[in-house]
Amino acid sequence: MLKRNGLVYLMSIFLFSNCTKEENIFQGDLSDEETFAIFEECRDNNDNQLSTQKEISENLIGEWRLVSNACGFCVPLKKAPNATLTFDQNSGVLDLEYGGVDDTLLTFDWVLEDNRLVTTPSHFALPINTFCEEYILFDGRANDGLMMIYQKQ
Repeated sequence: MLKRNGLVYLMSIFLFSNCTKEENIFQGDLSDEETFAIFEECRDNNDNQLSTQKEISENLIGEWRLVSNACGFCVPLKKAPNATLTFDQNSGVLDLEYGGVDDTLLTFDWVLEDNRLVTTPSHFALPINTFCEEYILFDGRANDGLMMIYQKQ
């Protein structure tokens, strides 16, 4: 009986020791820890967010690069998406490589409505609603959607 219990114990250790690998939650240039730090610094801390339409509009002008993304209930992409956003006064360009599935080169017009980016035409990579000096982002994972963080270049 003791041998049998010992064998079961050893098999359990072997079985469960192989199941401890954790995969990254986010894809992109940033580690999970760096992404969570941006959430704390930018999304979760209102003092670090740009709050007026004038501040946001002036800060948006320029080029932004996708540095982290995740999806609430999506099949993970084999390769992290690559995207750049370029804004001028009233229009912008999205250059998105999204795993060959939804690759896009899109020119759009933009306005801010209640401190949310509204684009015409709309696109799943553009519902930005959090604006900080160095990062802009949105996080729809709670609704099984996307999260994307862009960094100013």
